[in-house]
Amino acid sequence: NYVAARINLMKTLKRMKKFAEAYRHGEKLISLGVDYPDVHAAIAEILFGLNDYETSLVYAKRVLKSKSSMHHIHLLSAKIYQKLGNIDKAKDELTHLLKDNIDSKLASEGQKLLALLK
Repeated sequence: NYVAARINLMKTLKRMKKFAEAYRHGEKLISLGVDYPDVHAAIAEILFGLNDYETSLVYAKRVLKSKSSMHHIHLLSAKIYQKLGNIDKAKDELTHLLKDNIDSKLASEGQKLLALLK
């Protein structure tokens, strides 16, 4: 099983943009019952990289339900909604992101996306 090693490998593959391989490890983690918000967040990001926006959104929502303070997932959700053509939902996610005190890189990226959506 080696759950910790598999999590690290999945995240490394994600950073390397080897999304299909990373997703296989994510699927295995889910089948083992791993239910950590950071694992679900990584899977949401991987699925976004694979252009599977609907499933990515399922994981993003799961993350935010259990840990709404994961601001990068609000940004990811906004990007997913944008890809799906739901601009109002994208704006809602960005508004939520920007109302909190977050690091300047995330805030800057959120503000840029919000300006694009107007």
